[in-house]
Amino acid sequence: MTTHETNVQRYYQYALWLGLFTVFYNLLEGLVSIFFGIQDETLTLFGFGMDSFIEILSGIGIIAMVLRIRHNPDASTTPFENNALRVIRSAHLG
Repeated sequence: MTTHETNVQRYYQYALWLGLFTVFYNLLEGLVSIFFGIQDETLTLFGFGMDSFIEILSGIGIIAMVLRIRHNPDASTTPFENNALRVIRSAHLG
C-alpha cells in the first residue's frame, strides 16, 4: 500500500469515528434533554432533544456513506442514504 492509500484509509477511519461519535453523543444529549424537558415541562428543551434524534439519523447516514465509499469508491449512493438525506432535509425545513 502506498503512502497516499494509507492516508486515505486513515481519513476514512477518522470519518467513521466522527460519525460514530456523532450518533452516540446525540443519543445521550437527546435522552437527557427530553428527560429534563419533560420533568421541567420545558417545550424548548424537549424540542432540542428531539432535534438530537435528527442529528443521529444524519450521523448514521454519514457512517453508511463512509463505509460505502471505503469499500467501493465508484458505487452510487444507496437508497438508504437518499432516504436519510430526504428525511433530514424535511425535518430541518419543516
